[in-house]
This record gives sequence, structure tokens and C-alpha cells, in this order.
Amino acid sequence: MAKEKMSQTQTSTKYAEPPIKINRALYGVLLASLASVFWGSMGVCVQYIFENTKTEPQALSSLRLLLSGIVLVILNLYLSRRPLLAAFSSLKGSLGIAQRH
Repeated sequence: MAKEKMSQTQTSTKYAEPPIKINRALYGVLLASLASVFWGSMGVCVQYIFENTKTEPQALSSLRLLLSGIVLVILNLYLSRRPLLAAFSSLKGSLGIAQRH
């Protein structure tokens, strides 16, 4: 019985709570809206860059991927309770990831 309660609490805390006091559904809608705003503004910025500079698409794509990777690492360091490479901390976890890909 105690193991069942422990596993229920572990699964319920799998996802982090929003950093502010807000309904989880509303928080999800806000995040999706923010993502769409960023997606649309990035398209406008890229079009402007291509029209006004001699930037190649490969260079711009590489820069966008590098910057987004840096942002994701920083967000993970500040918002996540688990280490960035926690999945690779055990051999079993590493082999599980390798099997899927």
C-alpha cells in the first residue's frame, strides 16, 4: 500500500508547476500563444535579413539552432529540478535512449 502511494506522488510531480500562480490549462494556452508569436516574428525577421543582407540560409539556420540550444540549456538550468544529463547517469538509461534511435 505504501509503495502505491509513493508511486502516485512520484507520477503526479513529474511535470513542473508553473512559476506563477495560474491555472495549468491557462498556462498551457499562454505558452502555446507565446510560441506562435515567436514563430511568426521569426519569419518576419528572417525575411528582413534575407532582403537586406547577403546572409546565406545555411548560416542563418545554424545561428538560429545555436541560439535556441543555448536558451534551452539556460532554461533547463534555472527551471528544472533534475540535472541536464540525468538520463545518461546510468547505463540502463543510456541504452534505453540508444535503442529508441
